[in-house]
Amino acid sequence: MVKQNIKTALGFVGRFFVRTRRIWAFAFLALVLMFLYMPLIIVFAFSFTTGEIGTWNGFTLDLYLTFFRHEAARTAFLNTFLIAIIAAVIATVIGTMAAVGMFYLRKWRKKAVNTINQIPLTNATVVTGVSIMLLFLSLRFIPFGYVAIIIAHTMMCIPFVVLVVTPRMYQLNPNLLDAGMDLGLGPAKVMFKVLLPQLLPAIFAAFCLAFAISLDDFILTVFIRGEINTISTFIVTHGGYLRSPIQRRAFFRAIASVMFMMTIVAVILVYWYVQRRKRKLAKA
Repeated sequence: MVKQNIKTALGFVGRFFVRTRRIWAFAFLALVLMFLYMPLIIVFAFSFTTGEIGTWNGFTLDLYLTFFRHEAARTAFLNTFLIAIIAAVIATVIGTMAAVGMFYLRKWRKKAVNTINQIPLTNATVVTGVSIMLLFLSLRFIPFGYVAIIIAHTMMCIPFVVLVVTPRMYQLNPNLLDAGMDLGLGPAKVMFKVLLPQLLPAIFAAFCLAFAISLDDFILTVFIRGEINTISTFIVTHGGYLRSPIQRRAFFRAIASVMFMMTIVAVILVYWYVQRRKRKLAKA
């Protein structure tokens, strides 16, 4: 009798969870998103007040004005933005070419190159940073600073670009290039007039990802920055110029919010461009 009651109870509980699985799934997803984004939302919201987090002293833009009036902070921001743009452009060009070339390799070569491409993604960033620093020191003709940072960020972003563009290559019609060649186009024209337009959404997404990765990097930059500061290194090296810890925390809320907004803008641009391309293809 007891066993029968236990089986009945377990069956009831099981049916309850089956019927409400969507609610539980939504609740779990909401909980995960809350833990991921709530700290960012709180920091962003309290960047518009001068009080500590949890104490609202009224809406103000003083933290942002302080940030952009501070010469070292403004210079670090511009350095971060310019380095990210240049590194993302170079990485996108090289990574796209690599993804196209890898797609037409033989099976075993393709697997080998894919494995090599994934090593930097799994390798510890601090190991990569030390290795690049030692390489530049041994070469000597590459001075620490802008050039070294751009080269390092480009090297770091290329595997991510390949990772984004490669799946799009597999979605294309394999007869597309042959059809272009049959119509009299040369290899270069087929590449620029047939293949690249089909890859544009993936290329744009890869560029935005590379931009965000370069924007966020600290470990590589700190080894080879020389006298140059980006936002991440500025926070570490210039954190003590404000006298009180409260001022430092308030100031850094503005910096974090600026970086967060730049990342959000990049994500929105990717989504808008991909949806726009989808609508164009659907109409065609």
